[in-house]
Amino acid sequence: MTPRHLILPTALFLLTACDSSTASSNASTVRYVIEGSSATITYTDASGSSQASSIGTWEYEFDAEPGATVILDAASGDASPITGSIFLNGGLARSQRGHQIRLEASTSNPSSGEIEVRGFIEARTSNQVTVLGRTFIVDAQTELLGRNNEAVSFDFFRLGDYIEAEGHSQSDGTIRATKLKLEDGDEQGQVEVNGLIEARTSNSVTVQGLVFAVDGQTEFLDDNNNPVSFDAFQVDVLVEAEGFSRADGTYYAEKLKLDDH
Repeated sequence: MTPRHLILPTALFLLTACDSSTASSNASTVRYVIEGSSATITYTDASGSSQASSIGTWEYEFDAEPGATVILDAASGDASPITGSIFLNGGLARSQRGHQIRLEASTSNPSSGEIEVRGFIEARTSNQVTVLGRTFIVDAQTELLGRNNEAVSFDFFRLGDYIEAEGHSQSDGTIRATKLKLEDGDEQGQVEVNGLIEARTSNSVTVQGLVFAVDGQTEFLDDNNNPVSFDAFQVDVLVEAEGFSRADGTYYAEKLKLDDH
């Protein structure tokens, strides 16, 4: 992996970037982004493991050889959560929000950049909505549907509505919305996401940066809706995760299903 350039508008340290001319022609462009009031950061690049401190937005971009594993760790420096993202060749590969985050991605198996979530509209402007911390940009090509699949205008989507949002990640961390659909939410804070498993423990999986707890009551299914064991759900496997947010802000998976597309 050969560092290409460093963008640190508010970072508290300076690194010297190396020339990218030695990178192979099929190298992947990796970009790390940390957003938050302050953070301590550990990351991998061509030199191995490095550390940084930042205030505001921190970015670092470099070229990585095919098959390389890239890792980004960060911890909030105050009581505010931070958002971390890894982009591969301009597409969002991994993203997570919290007081302490850990992201890992492989240049041989990047995310498709397709994102699908269900949740409540947390913020709204004249051309975007935020769901589960993801900002979806709405344009003339976005399909806008009501609860009965009828075509509606963007005015129908209000703060606090429960919706299904689909889109494609952009290099600036936003998502271009391909579809928004009003859904019937419930008081439990129902959540549904599709994506690669980014991390796994004996009792949890992380999908789209959300950590879902699993237990003996969680339903595990293959892509034909047949029961399987939790062992089938490993890092970099594409899944559908359905569950709800709990009172303590964590997520519980009622169902995990292998996704064949």
